[in-house]
Amino acid sequence: MIKKIIEQETKRFFKQIGTIASYYVFLLLTLFFYAMGHKKLSLRLIVGFFIIEISITIIRFIYFKERPCKKPYSNIFEKINASSFPSGHSSRIVFLMLNLITLNNSLLFISFCIIVMFLVTFSRYYNQRHYILDILGGYILGFTVSAICFMIIL
Repeated sequence: MIKKIIEQETKRFFKQIGTIASYYVFLLLTLFFYAMGHKKLSLRLIVGFFIIEISITIIRFIYFKERPCKKPYSNIFEKINASSFPSGHSSRIVFLMLNLITLNNSLLFISFCIIVMFLVTFSRYYNQRHYILDILGGYILGFTVSAICFMIIL
């Protein structure tokens, strides 16, 4: 009985933690930081968001890879969404956390960002949305876009 409850709560936790890297939360955080006066950070976040989304769309248009739990599709837009590589959530959370670290470089805050990044990306594997290589592809994309945004928007 207790084992079943633990399994259900673990499943629920990893489903919820993944929402941190959703479009909605990402864009709401961008608006929040803009309202708090972090204009350069907000600009990096919005520019990076569009670079990531355009990159993912192009990659998935060229290279289709089924998800661990296959998603049905009937048109090109659904096919792009059904593709697994690279992980958009992984790309967005890596990009977001690397940018948030610029706000506070304390070891505690950096550790928090790394833990959140790991939990979100692990949730994509745990929930059978992506394979490990999809998540690693998301990490690479998130790191690359962060580097690009830091170069063009100091």
